[in-house]
Amino acid sequence: PCNYISNTKIIYKSNLKKVMKSLLSILVITIFLFLSSSKTFAQITVTSSIGLDGNYTTLTGAGGVFETFNSGPAQTSAFIRVKINANITESGANALNEGTWAGFQISSTNVYTISGTVDGAPLIDLNGADSVYINGFVEDIGIGLTISNLSTSSLAGTSTIRLKNGATTNEIIFCNVLGSSQTALNTEGGTIVIGTDVITPFGNDYNRIYQNYIGPATSSLPVKAIMGLGSFNTAAIRNDNNFFENNNIYDFFGSGAVSTSGINVLAGNNAWVIAGNKIYQTAPRVFTSAALRYSGIT
Repeated sequence: PCNYISNTKIIYKSNLKKVMKSLLSILVITIFLFLSSSKTFAQITVTSSIGLDGNYTTLTGAGGVFETFNSGPAQTSAFIRVKINANITESGANALNEGTWAGFQISSTNVYTISGTVDGAPLIDLNGADSVYINGFVEDIGIGLTISNLSTSSLAGTSTIRLKNGATTNEIIFCNVLGSSQTALNTEGGTIVIGTDVITPFGNDYNRIYQNYIGPATSSLPVKAIMGLGSFNTAAIRNDNNFFENNNIYDFFGSGAVSTSGINVLAGNNAWVIAGNKIYQTAPRVFTSAALRYSGIT
């Protein structure tokens, strides 16, 4: 009996050591996999560029994608791919300037939001940048990307996306573009703004805004969803041939104390195509005083 007990203890200790070794191995592998995934995960990944591929934490902030491409090597003929892999908060500090790329695509890998609170300026600013394709479509999901400026400021310039200074052949498609700018009609601002051109003689032309949901970012409704501002000192500098098609443009009204418009197009814009859009409110609206105007398109 004594030998039996002794042998049993030896077998038990041996099995216990094996179990502990197995558990330790599993723990080491788990830690390794976690550290590896932590190193490879990034909020934003850039590929197909010339010398600027990598992981980034911001589009518009310091050291982010826009600042890096503005100051980095020429991207001649590159088709750059920027993937959004998480919800990100943006400051709007840096615009994306003109580049020599063939294309600059911003897309989402799942349902994510680019948001921030920027007063008196856009969250995303395309400053002369051409061939920028913001595509929010995610396979098996539909619209996956939301771009939202949470500001309720009435300061001129408050917007979610602005195109200015010769920004041409850009696309914003299959996105939720949200804003709550309180800028009045005829004042620069709104959820999407096609702005002025003080750099080139050609204006902001051939941009396409297609199949987006353009609505409020907060409980404060924007005064206007889309604004065409434009320059008009010459015929060539006007914003020509911009396309707004098949968008849902909804819940623009402001506080009810000013006139409001879904699409507000001023002088300095020419030959726009505005077609197939649904312009609507999801609840009744009441103005706070008389002589105010509600318009789908002005």
